[in-house]
Amino acid sequence: IYFDGTTPASVAVPDGTIEGQLITISNRKGSNVNLTPTSSNIAAVSTQITLNDNDTVMLLWDGSSEWFIMGGNGYAIS
Repeated sequence: IYFDGTTPASVAVPDGTIEGQLITISNRKGSNVNLTPTSSNIAAVSTQITLNDNDTVMLLWDGSSEWFIMGGNGYAIS
């Protein structure tokens, strides 16, 4: 999934569908992209993951209730 808009975006991250599901989210240019958990479904993230220009984050679904951050570049957690 990638974003390349010139205006800030706020995106709710829904639950995954299959255990082991991976998603990579990238902000290719422009303004910040804020990824917000849906019902606390991103482990260790209370508010959001922020992606600035050229930042990336990869998430892994545990099959029941949470995404786990597997890695990425430049993202910020709050």
